[in-house]
Amino acid sequence: MKRFLIYITEFLGILLGIILALIFLIPESKAHYIHAYPDKMAKIDTLSSPRLIIVGGSNAAFGLNTKRIADSLNINVFNTALHAGIGLRLQLDDVSRRLRRGDKVILLPEYGQFTSVLNGDDGDPALTNAVLYSKSDIFLLLNGKQWYKFISGIGQHIHGNLNSLLTADSTKELDYSAYNFDEYGDEVKHRYKPSKPFDFQIDRQTEPTRESILYLSNKVKELKNNGISVYIYPPVTIEKYFNQHEELINNISKALYYEKIPFIVNPIQHVEPDSCAFDTPYHMNAIGVEDFTDKLIEELKEIADFKNEANNNKGITK
Repeated sequence: MKRFLIYITEFLGILLGIILALIFLIPESKAHYIHAYPDKMAKIDTLSSPRLIIVGGSNAAFGLNTKRIADSLNINVFNTALHAGIGLRLQLDDVSRRLRRGDKVILLPEYGQFTSVLNGDDGDPALTNAVLYSKSDIFLLLNGKQWYKFISGIGQHIHGNLNSLLTADSTKELDYSAYNFDEYGDEVKHRYKPSKPFDFQIDRQTEPTRESILYLSNKVKELKNNGISVYIYPPVTIEKYFNQHEELINNISKALYYEKIPFIVNPIQHVEPDSCAFDTPYHMNAIGVEDFTDKLIEELKEIADFKNEANNNKGITK
């Protein structure tokens, strides 16, 4: 038995060594979409106050003209949104430790982040990619569920980097690329392309998880105690998706309301015509981007904090 345990330990050690070698010796794809994650987080640290930080999934990355928001509100704005599959918990925890007293945060999570994707997507290595590309103390932020999803995504992470290396896939011409973001954090390249046909899976869950609601409630309280304001908005999506998930969306709204952290507006107000979709129900084309941006600017102008900020910061140079 003792010899068997020694063999198993040696085998696992060799296997771990091989995995680590593959992770660190295969060159990273600098163009990989998730490679933008550490750059976005680092940008927060360089942004001067007053600051408005946008956090969310790809609905915000593909749905906003952040420069227009900054110009309209006379405040420095940066869009950290990237991919819902990273998980709302990691996104918000990572942003939170970079915030300062007086900062404002707009949260635009996809509805799936209230169900199965709070701690990362089971079928997508986005969390694994974000952690490994970050090369920082981000590991300290992970809980048990996130560690499981991190480990389960390592194979796909290695495969992605290897595929990029073998196919010269790291050019700047990829549809989804870290090179496609502007200085405000928006994915802008897709705005100049025609919309694409797509299909999407129906989320069969009709209730948010209690874990997601409690996490968000506690995080908002924590940030408020640190002098940071958080405004939770429903994501932008299209009519077809909204209609097929209306029960889930209504139940998310109710749960947030009961926790006293409600959506700032009714989710129906962030629904765009199906013709505004680019390549998913959450990714807007150029028309959808401008329409959703118009809506958000007008909604923010109704909030007293932003009215005061705009008046106080007239004439500032960004």
